[in-house]
Amino acid sequence: MTRIFMFPGQGAQRVGMGRELFDRFPELESQASDVLGYSLRRLCLEDPEGLLGNTRYTQPAMFAVNALALRAHLEDTGERPDLAVGTASASTTPSRPPARSASPTGCGWSPPVPRRWRSRAAAA
Repeated sequence: MTRIFMFPGQGAQRVGMGRELFDRFPELESQASDVLGYSLRRLCLEDPEGLLGNTRYTQPAMFAVNALALRAHLEDTGERPDLAVGTASASTTPSRPPARSASPTGCGWSPPVPRRWRSRAAAA
């Protein structure tokens, strides 16, 4: 049987998304926040400035929550996808979860990724 994982993209965001994942992987959430330059947890759980609907913030938030959900699924079940698909920013969700030491940030992100999201947001 072919196992396909589909990740939601922009438009699926909501305040409160990722709560369980941020609690489960606090070090990865912290490292992603460091790379982004703002608190991913605060954006996703509170969105006090109403930025979650802004592409510049939505896309990295969706990517992070999708990647952490994938990591949780793999740790819980060991099931790996044969194919991973998504729309827009979700299409960049890795087919493997962020590793604790996959990069200097520890979450598989590097500074060029947020720069790419900023350029996409400017074009939107």
